[in-house]
Amino acid sequence: WLIAHIADPDAQIRETAIQRLGECGDDQAVPTLCARLAGADAAERKPLVVALTVLRGEKVDASLLAAAGKAAPTTRPFLADVLRQRQLSEAGPLVLAWTRDGSLPSRDGWRVLADIAGPELLAPLTAELGKNPEDRKRIGKALLAAAKRADSPQAGEPLAKRFATATEAAEREILAQALGALGDRLTLRKALADLDLEVRLAAARALGECGERSDIAPLLAAADTPEARQNVLALRAGLQLLGRVDPATGPD
Repeated sequence: WLIAHIADPDAQIRETAIQRLGECGDDQAVPTLCARLAGADAAERKPLVVALTVLRGEKVDASLLAAAGKAAPTTRPFLADVLRQRQLSEAGPLVLAWTRDGSLPSRDGWRVLADIAGPELLAPLTAELGKNPEDRKRIGKALLAAAKRADSPQAGEPLAKRFATATEAAEREILAQALGALGDRLTLRKALADLDLEVRLAAARALGECGERSDIAPLLAAADTPEARQNVLALRAGLQLLGRVDPATGPD
């Protein structure tokens, strides 16, 4: 009955039907709500997005992904918001494709990916970081989200390779932050000697978070500098690691 009445001529009945369907519906409601979203006016789109966001059931996410894959460009920004709110990391490649082809405004696309990007996007996001300097900070947030969801430093191989060849310090700084989330301590140690101060600082911060006992000495060496910010941050990171080292096996 609710599905039949989300297209009712009376606006109040439509709104109520949409709201109640979101509250009690399951995956069977997804195609109807998405189809309605395609032709809805601005006032009706918000309750439709809310309804799609709160739907419950084991198959809802899969149904949403299937519907999103066939969605018209005009509905993609609204469905992207649903995917973000539902934290559907499986939708990351689709949202990236929409962002690349312009059907999802870049600002919105990178914002969504900053919430849902998974490790499968580490390589493509690293490539986008180099191609889109105007969106670098937003892409960096998405890259960091993907790095945090990775389960091993090896997943960050594309980032380490890009770090070695990136010519712009702003890009290397973002990569250092993501490499810290991945736990790539080897690349971060190398970054402690980067030509750019901000990159060195990012590497010190990251090592303070992900480092181990053997990283204390490189941090102390990096602290031996007249550059005050680097001195303070490297010492702080070294002390941070020292506080996590077992006193029985800690460094001399």
